[in-house]
Order: sequence, then C-alpha cells, then structure tokens
Amino acid sequence: MTFRVDLVAEEVVRKFISKRGTDLAYYSEEKGLIKSGLPKQILIIDPIDGSRGAKIGFPSCVVSVGVAKYKETVKLKDIFIGCILDLMDDLCFYAERGKGASVFDGEKELEVSFSKNRSLDSLCWSLEITGRPSKPIFDLLGELVDRSSLAGGVFTLASTCYSITRILRGQLDAFVDIGNRMLKEFPHLRPEFLKAGKGAVVGLFPYDIAAVSLIAKEAGCIITDAYGRGLDDTLMTNSAEDNIQSLVAANSKALHREIIDFIDLKFKELKKSECYKGESN
Repeated sequence: MTFRVDLVAEEVVRKFISKRGTDLAYYSEEKGLIKSGLPKQILIIDPIDGSRGAKIGFPSCVVSVGVAKYKETVKLKDIFIGCILDLMDDLCFYAERGKGASVFDGEKELEVSFSKNRSLDSLCWSLEITGRPSKPIFDLLGELVDRSSLAGGVFTLASTCYSITRILRGQLDAFVDIGNRMLKEFPHLRPEFLKAGKGAVVGLFPYDIAAVSLIAKEAGCIITDAYGRGLDDTLMTNSAEDNIQSLVAANSKALHREIIDFIDLKFKELKKSECYKGESN
C-alpha cells in the first residue's frame, strides 16, 4: 500500500538525483529501476522505510540507501556502502564493506552497542506482521511472544531498517520476519496472504534490506533468512513475489541460533497439527 508521504518522498529523490545530472541508476519502491546516462553505480533506495510511522509522527521511520557498482544483475553481496538516517532525529547508521559500521548522532559518533541478553525468555525483539496474515504467524511465534513479552518485550515497529538498527544501539536483541518462510512451507495460506496484503503478497523486498544488511553485518550482527541461510544472492532490482525474503537478525550467534532452532521446531510441530497437516511443502 502506498501512502501520500511515500509519493512525496519518491519525488524528492527523483528531483535530487535529476538536478545533479549524474550518470547514475537507482531502484526504489515506487519508481522501480531508473537509469540516467551510462551509470557506474546504482543506489537501492527506500525513501521511507516505515511509512506508517512517518504518517503519524511515530519515530520508527528511516531513509535507507545502499550503493553498488552498476550491472545488469545486482545482488545484495554487491552492496558496498549502506546508509540509514532516522527521519525523526539525527541518528545515522553508516557502513562500508570491510570497514565496519558507524553510528552518528548529528556530528557526534556513538559506539555500536549490543545488549548482552542471550535468553528467549527475556528477549526484547521486533516482529514484522505488516501485510502478513497474523493468525498463522502467531500460531508459530505465539509461544515466543508469551515467553518474552513480560521479562523482555515484543514490538511491531513496521520498519525493518528501524528495527535492526535498534539492535546496534542495544535497545533490541533481535528482529524476526517469518512471513515468506510461512508461505513457502504452507502454500495453501496464499489466499490469506493475498487478503492481508490487499490483493498482493507482502513481504521483505530488496530495498528493505539493501543498506541495513551491510550495516548490521559490518557491526557484528548476525543476519540471515528465517531458515538460517545467507541473503547475499538476493536480487536488488527485482520486487517480484519470488524474490521476497524472510529474515532473522540477532545480537549474537548464540541468540540467533536459539531463535532459528525455535522457529524450526515450531514449523515441525505445525506440520503435524490438524490445521496444517498435509498442506505443507
């Protein structure tokens, strides 16, 4: 779903780039792939990740830009610069491949700081449900929500970039988006995904992860899909349904492993349940 604030932000990006007359390509949520001249680089841009927060003045909204050398098939592993800027304050997250990640509050550099929590019982995490059918997601993750909601905390911030960058500030321990794995494992849920997405399957698109994946990994965060597999081969200029991803990010290998093991176990249990038995891949 596109809000007016998204269209305004996209137009600001278009004007900013076109005014400079630079040979450049960019790919964004609303515009798709735009090329000018003979581009040597491509920007993967989400002008507003967290549109729902932006339109009500809630802080969970950012600008996200990833940079790669231009070629016909750009993948996540080709992103060599990532930058994310909070829209409601001066926090900026920046990384260059192989050079680590930096966090700035205005001109002041801050330390990357992970929480020390490694327990699911006190997990402080963000769960993505926007445009996904909530019932099957809570069928799988409901136990983890119940385990962690009191001693830790469960948030639905509707912004992948905002959520994962809060791990780098030590505010959150993890971020989880199982939507795409849920659809792959249980394809009979497709009508529910279409209903929740108002006629389209909604999930994690390339512009959602282009910058934040590099920044998180350079900072030392563990980030994979919801199977525990790498995301490096994700195509950056393809927003088709078959390129939608799932994602689990955590503050450490140990906690990431705990979360993936929990998800794997719950998928096995769901496949044996009466509601899901015989309908899975």
